[in-house]
Amino acid sequence: MRGKLLLKYSSTEAQAAYDAASRAVAKADRHINELNEARNTAAATPSSPSSWDLEGATGQAPAQSSGSATAAIDSQISDARDVRADAEAQLEKAQTQLNAATVLSTVEGTVVEVNRNVSKSPTGNSQVFGSYR
Repeated sequence: MRGKLLLKYSSTEAQAAYDAASRAVAKADRHINELNEARNTAAATPSSPSSWDLEGATGQAPAQSSGSATAAIDSQISDARDVRADAEAQLEKAQTQLNAATVLSTVEGTVVEVNRNVSKSPTGNSQVFGSYR
Protein backbone atom coordinates (compact mmCIF):
# COMPACT_ATOMS: atom_id res chain seq x y z
CA MET A 1 0.00 0.00 0.00
CA ARG A 2 1.46 3.34 -1.05
CA GLY A 3 2.00 5.78 1.78
CA LYS A 4 2.43 3.18 4.50
CA LEU A 5 4.43 4.39 7.47
CA LEU A 6 7.99 3.10 7.36
CA LEU A 7 9.48 4.97 10.28
CA LYS A 8 8.99 8.11 12.29
CA TYR A 9 11.82 10.25 13.58
CA SER A 10 11.52 12.10 16.85
CA SER A 11 9.39 15.13 16.08
CA THR A 12 9.63 16.89 19.45
CA GLU A 13 11.68 19.83 18.17
CA ALA A 14 9.68 20.12 14.95
CA GLN A 15 6.42 20.04 16.92
CA ALA A 16 7.71 22.72 19.30
CA ALA A 17 8.69 24.93 16.34
CA TYR A 18 5.27 24.39 14.76
CA ASP A 19 3.48 25.23 18.01
CA ALA A 20 5.57 28.41 18.48
CA ALA A 21 4.90 29.51 14.90
CA SER A 22 1.20 28.81 15.31
CA ARG A 23 1.11 30.96 18.45
CA ALA A 24 2.99 33.74 16.62
CA VAL A 25 0.38 33.75 13.84
CA ALA A 26 -2.45 33.88 16.39
CA LYS A 27 -0.71 36.69 18.29
CA ALA A 28 -0.25 38.68 15.08
CA ASP A 29 -3.93 38.16 14.22
CA ARG A 30 -4.98 39.45 17.65
CA HIS A 31 -2.69 42.48 17.29
CA ILE A 32 -4.10 43.29 13.85
CA ASN A 33 -7.67 43.01 15.20
CA GLU A 34 -6.83 45.31 18.12
CA LEU A 35 -5.27 47.86 15.77
CA ASN A 36 -8.28 47.72 13.45
CA GLU A 37 -10.58 48.37 16.41
CA ALA A 38 -8.36 51.27 17.54
CA ARG A 39 -8.41 52.70 14.02
CA ASN A 40 -12.20 52.49 13.84
CA THR A 41 -12.49 54.17 17.23
CA ALA A 42 -10.02 56.90 16.27
CA ALA A 43 -11.83 57.55 12.99
CA ALA A 44 -15.26 57.68 14.66
CA THR A 45 -14.26 59.73 17.68
CA PRO A 46 -13.95 63.46 17.13
CA SER A 47 -10.91 65.00 18.73
CA SER A 48 -11.60 66.96 21.88
CA PRO A 49 -11.11 70.69 21.58
CA SER A 50 -7.67 71.82 22.55
CA SER A 51 -6.57 75.17 23.92
CA TRP A 52 -5.51 75.95 20.36
CA ASP A 53 -9.16 75.60 19.25
CA LEU A 54 -10.38 77.80 22.09
CA GLU A 55 -8.15 80.63 20.92
CA GLY A 56 -10.21 81.07 17.77
CA ALA A 57 -8.59 78.69 15.28
CA THR A 58 -10.55 77.40 12.33
CA GLY A 59 -11.10 73.95 13.82
CA GLN A 60 -8.86 72.29 11.27
CA ALA A 61 -6.39 70.98 13.86
CA PRO A 62 -8.69 68.24 15.26
CA ALA A 63 -9.24 66.81 11.77
CA GLN A 64 -5.51 66.79 11.19
CA SER A 65 -4.98 65.24 14.60
CA SER A 66 -7.58 62.55 13.93
CA GLY A 67 -6.10 62.00 10.47
CA SER A 68 -2.59 61.67 11.84
CA ALA A 69 -3.82 59.25 14.51
CA THR A 70 -5.43 56.99 11.91
CA ALA A 71 -2.36 57.31 9.69
CA ALA A 72 -0.17 56.20 12.58
CA ILE A 73 -2.48 53.26 13.27
CA ASP A 74 -2.51 52.37 9.56
CA SER A 75 1.28 52.24 9.66
CA GLN A 76 1.15 49.95 12.70
CA ILE A 77 -1.40 47.73 10.93
CA SER A 78 0.93 47.46 7.94
CA ASP A 79 3.81 46.49 10.22
CA ALA A 80 1.61 43.94 12.01
CA ARG A 81 0.64 42.39 8.67
CA ASP A 82 4.34 42.03 7.83
CA VAL A 83 4.90 40.32 11.19
CA ARG A 84 1.97 37.99 10.45
CA ALA A 85 3.36 37.13 7.02
CA ASP A 86 6.72 36.27 8.61
CA ALA A 87 4.97 34.13 11.24
CA GLU A 88 2.97 32.38 8.51
CA ALA A 89 6.19 31.59 6.64
CA GLN A 90 7.68 30.13 9.83
CA LEU A 91 4.52 28.07 10.32
CA GLU A 92 4.80 26.62 6.81
CA LYS A 93 8.50 25.87 7.36
CA ALA A 94 7.73 24.17 10.67
CA GLN A 95 4.96 22.12 9.03
CA THR A 96 7.41 20.97 6.36
CA GLN A 97 9.91 19.92 9.04
CA LEU A 98 7.19 18.12 10.95
CA ASN A 99 6.11 16.28 7.81
CA ALA A 100 9.72 15.31 7.12
CA ALA A 101 9.86 13.47 10.45
CA THR A 102 7.66 10.75 8.97
CA VAL A 103 8.94 8.51 6.19
CA LEU A 104 6.29 6.89 4.02
CA SER A 105 6.66 4.16 1.45
CA THR A 106 6.84 5.34 -2.14
CA VAL A 107 5.82 2.01 -3.66
CA GLU A 108 2.71 -0.13 -3.44
CA GLY A 109 2.87 -3.34 -1.48
CA THR A 110 3.53 -4.53 2.03
CA VAL A 111 6.72 -3.55 3.80
CA VAL A 112 8.25 -6.78 5.06
CA GLU A 113 11.58 -5.40 6.21
CA VAL A 114 13.21 -2.05 6.72
CA ASN A 115 16.98 -1.90 6.76
CA ARG A 116 17.74 0.53 9.58
CA ASN A 117 21.16 1.30 8.12
CA VAL A 118 21.14 4.67 6.43
CA SER A 119 23.33 5.19 3.41
CA LYS A 120 24.10 8.27 1.34
CA SER A 121 22.62 8.45 -2.13
CA PRO A 122 24.57 9.91 -5.07
CA THR A 123 22.75 13.20 -4.44
CA GLY A 124 23.95 13.28 -0.84
CA ASN A 125 20.55 12.53 0.69
CA SER A 126 20.21 9.82 3.29
CA GLN A 127 18.19 6.82 2.19
CA VAL A 128 16.77 3.84 4.03
CA PHE A 129 16.40 0.69 1.95
CA GLY A 130 14.04 -2.17 2.62
CA SER A 131 12.23 -5.06 0.99
CA TYR A 132 8.75 -4.79 -0.49
CA ARG A 133 6.27 -7.41 -1.69
